[in-house]
Amino acid sequence: MQGLFDRFPRLRMAIVEFGAGWVPNVLHSLEIAHIQNKGMFKRNPIDTFHEHLWVAPFVEDNAATMAQHMPVERIIYGSDWPHGEGLAHP
Repeated sequence: MQGLFDRFPRLRMAIVEFGAGWVPNVLHSLEIAHIQNKGMFKRNPIDTFHEHLWVAPFVEDNAATMAQHMPVERIIYGSDWPHGEGLAHP
C-alpha cells in the first residue's frame, strides 16, 4: 500500500507456507481502500497484487475457490515431503 511495486516494478513475491485462505479478504480490503482513497494507488491494487504475487495454497485449501480470486498461473503448489504436512505426490 506504500508503493513497493511502483518503486520496484520487477519485484515478484511468492507467498509459501501460509496457505491461501487470506487472499479473498486481502483482495476485498484492497478494493475498499482503492475505492475510499482516491489517488492512494497509482493503479488498481488488485491488478498489482495479481501481477507481482504468487500464492501457494495449503493442500486443504479449495483450488476452485482460489481460482476465483487469483489467476490460475499465479497459484503454485509444492510439498515439504517427507515432513508431516507434505505429500509425496502433491
